[in-house]
Amino acid sequence: MPLSCKGRYRGVEPSRGDIDDALGNFTLTLVDTLDTLVVLGDFDEFEEAVQRVIESVSFDQDIVVSVFETNIRMLG
Repeated sequence: MPLSCKGRYRGVEPSRGDIDDALGNFTLTLVDTLDTLVVLGDFDEFEEAVQRVIESVSFDQDIVVSVFETNIRMLG
């Protein structure tokens, strides 16, 4: 939620249907910004973000996600 600078957590807040399914609750924004940090040349921040991904991102969840969003943002 970029305007309020807050995250959304599945099961804590009311579901917004397909919007929340696209988010998947697996830290899309953190992973999605890794390439931007490299392009900007901020390698110290990149290394810190990679450590955060290693420590906190888990794909071992039984949830519905948007295959399109997952492919373009996580695998891309």
